[in-house]
Amino acid sequence: ILHRIVLQALALGALHVTSFTEKYPNGSWIWRSNLNFVFQEWARLAGYQFSSLDQDAIELGKNNTDSEIPIYFEYSFIGEKRIDFAIANESGCDTLMLLFSSNLDSSNMFQYVLDLASMYRINNE
Repeated sequence: ILHRIVLQALALGALHVTSFTEKYPNGSWIWRSNLNFVFQEWARLAGYQFSSLDQDAIELGKNNTDSEIPIYFEYSFIGEKRIDFAIANESGCDTLMLLFSSNLDSSNMFQYVLDLASMYRINNE
């Protein structure tokens, strides 16, 4: 019955399903080992104080996600600038998918961090 109600709502335009690529127009896969680097750099660029509480929330949130389904965990860093992002595991890979949305003047720098994290294995100890 619920399935039929959802289909009717979609047909009537009463329910709009936003895809992750609509909501988060930027993104890339990254090496799983580079996740902490990405979040530290994104927080720095946003003027956000990244803490172990954020790290724990994201680690817990990304469990049971899968970019293929898609099931993502959504989070935001809000400082001087804002970045909204979604993260998901990639099945059978040592990679994660990160999608994000930010104000236009910041998007290039946030994307540059992702580009580095997908091209190199970064040791950020």
